[in-house]
Amino acid sequence: MPTKNEFFQKIKNLPKKYYVIAIIILAVIGFFIFRGNGDDKQRASMVERGNIVQEVSVTGKVQPANKVDLAFESTGKVAGIYKEVGETVYSGQMLASLNNAQYQAQYAQAKAGLEVEQSTLDELLKGIRSEELAIQVVKVQNAEQSLVDAKDGLVDKIWDAFTKSDDAERNRADQLFNNPRRTNPDLTFSTDFVVEIETETKRLAIGEVLNDWSSELISLNTDSDLDNYYNSAKNKLNELNSFLNILSFAVNGMSADATFSQTTIDGYKTDIATARTNVNTAITNLSTADEKLRTAEATLLLEKQNLALKEAGATPEQIKTQEAKVKSAQANVNNYGALIAKTIIYSPINGIVTKVDVERGEIIQLNTPVISVISGAEFEIEANIPEADIAKVKLEDIAQVTLDAYGDDDIFAVKIISIEPAETIVEGVSTYKTIFQFEDKSELIRSGMTANIDIITENKKDVIFVSYRVLQTDSEGNRFVEVTEDEEVVKKIVQTGIRGTDGKIEILSGLNEGDEIIVK
Repeated sequence: MPTKNEFFQKIKNLPKKYYVIAIIILAVIGFFIFRGNGDDKQRASMVERGNIVQEVSVTGKVQPANKVDLAFESTGKVAGIYKEVGETVYSGQMLASLNNAQYQAQYAQAKAGLEVEQSTLDELLKGIRSEELAIQVVKVQNAEQSLVDAKDGLVDKIWDAFTKSDDAERNRADQLFNNPRRTNPDLTFSTDFVVEIETETKRLAIGEVLNDWSSELISLNTDSDLDNYYNSAKNKLNELNSFLNILSFAVNGMSADATFSQTTIDGYKTDIATARTNVNTAITNLSTADEKLRTAEATLLLEKQNLALKEAGATPEQIKTQEAKVKSAQANVNNYGALIAKTIIYSPINGIVTKVDVERGEIIQLNTPVISVISGAEFEIEANIPEADIAKVKLEDIAQVTLDAYGDDDIFAVKIISIEPAETIVEGVSTYKTIFQFEDKSELIRSGMTANIDIITENKKDVIFVSYRVLQTDSEGNRFVEVTEDEEVVKKIVQTGIRGTDGKIEILSGLNEGDEIIVK
């Protein structure tokens, strides 16, 4: 058998008369072909009656009816992951948590504060009982006795301070002076000149302080103005302490010689150290006694106020104030409860975990998706319907679906549950995202499957129709057909309705059933 090149080469070698014959043959064949498709060859089509189904066909993807990407509403370290990918979860189940020990402690403290405020409010509303009133009276009496004891204690400590001061001065310090109680006290040993002058001057002043103090204490009792006596004693002790400090400095500078042996010097040092210790102890005891007195006075005042409140009962203003405190405490509890909730991820739906993008101990930032959950049994289809067809569909329209995974034998029923009002541009075409819901659950349905959807947008029964291809359009945009009437061709303008997927188109007016249409 010759090759293609050999075939064309043989044709080129034919005589010219054969070319002419071939052209004539082709011309004849073309004449009969085109003559057969001319306007003078006509067929007839009948106007029929029957049913028309209008459908819109689109392609979509199966997806879970519910899918959620979950994130922590707080920043922190992951404390626990409680579900893994593929595990089933139920609504409200804890999936993961951050370390929230600090919030837990603050929450517990806030709850305790709420209980205290609520208890106080309950007492105000309940009113005082006679037993409680009697207890409060006893508390006032105890506070009064504590105040008496505190006054006695302060008086004793003032006297004790004077006694210690007198001992420190007259029995321990005066042995270092000649004429210590006269107007010219003189140190018995030599020291720095400035120190010597200061020491002798202070000794003279301290003598006068002690004499004045002794006179003051003659009238001291628990009914006296103890604040003045306390302040006076404290000032005098500070002056004495200052004197003993400079005297200690002088004594510590002494050296043994023919006049003073080391044993004598050591005795002086011990006596002065003891005197300073006793004075400091007196200062401490005095401050402690004064603090007890002030505490006793404050306690007595508080208990008397409580007694007055219990006797008077709660006023409406007090109740409102306490109610406000309860609300504030409750708000505090709610606040810490909310902070704890932000550290925990709960599943909002029943479903299956599809992603866990976090590990224990990891530091997580605010609102970073870490866990995904899809509904375990409910699926839907998302499809984009072009603008040319969107006007034909509406909510609750029924459709039939086949899935590429199973072919045309498995048909699933769906219906439209939502149509987005805003357009979505797909490859330059305006489309509208439409969601279809499966009417029945099936184990065959899987997320991500390709779905072929035929939407039944309208179904009309017992209407007249023609084939869409018989329609013509005139220069004014009117649709018309040509029919034969009395062996003449007549142009009839028609009004059309829905167009079926099988090529049928409804005729609303202009034709009758059985009319014969000319098809050119």
